[in-house]
Amino acid sequence: MKTRMSSLDIACMASVLQRQAIGYRISNIYDINPRTYLLKLAKPDSKIFVVIESGVRFHVTEYMREKGNVPSLFTLKLRKHVRTRRIEAVDQLGSDRIVDLTCGSGDAAYHIICELYGTGNVVLTDANYNILTLLRNGKHDNDVRLHVKDVYPRHDFRERVRGSDATPAWLAGKLAHAERGMSLRQLLNAQLGVGKEIVEHCLLECGLPPNSKALSLAALVPHLVVQAGSAAEAGKAESAQPPTERAVAVDAAEADPTLAAPGALDRATVEAGLAALS
Repeated sequence: MKTRMSSLDIACMASVLQRQAIGYRISNIYDINPRTYLLKLAKPDSKIFVVIESGVRFHVTEYMREKGNVPSLFTLKLRKHVRTRRIEAVDQLGSDRIVDLTCGSGDAAYHIICELYGTGNVVLTDANYNILTLLRNGKHDNDVRLHVKDVYPRHDFRERVRGSDATPAWLAGKLAHAERGMSLRQLLNAQLGVGKEIVEHCLLECGLPPNSKALSLAALVPHLVVQAGSAAEAGKAESAQPPTERAVAVDAAEADPTLAAPGALDRATVEAGLAALS
């Protein structure tokens, strides 16, 4: 079973929350376990629950999980700063598996930054991205380079290459300097920064095996670029419905573990991801 969200999953879910959660206020925050937190978002006539599991997932849920009687110190710090704040934006940082929830506006804003890769982290910063508290601190974890009072490196994420920049000449240069033995999928995933699902989708639309050796495909570059661009445009045009939380992440209370099985992203979801990334 799939146990972590991919870059495409995160892009789709950020798009879902951008539509659903903007304008809601954080009513409360609960810790389900030392790595999993539940945000209760509320308006006068409705409420939304958002699950955040450090290093693994974040998504909307319909279920109120069991929580401990005594909140953790980290939860208390989150409540102190962001409870009653309104959700103003939900952004993915580039193509990285990092989500930035903006709570409040102007100089009074705070950011909850969820790192959904490796061992993960949940970081709270002020409006200028000065770190106020974080789940995993470099003081206690040797593999964490962040500390309280540091500035969160929000500009260090991997940028996506837009379609207009991925010209035949650009791609030919990347192919010519590819490492020996590197597959086309590996090369494009590293260079484009759009997520492996979209890369594989476009390659299959072109009729190119994703595991083809990159160095052997220089002659196919114009065909690849044109076909991949056409596939992306077709995906944008045919995506009539917005992605839903069920399309990108299966709730742990509804199905087996945390997320959908590998390959469970259907065409509609991939096309919605293409539209979100364009």
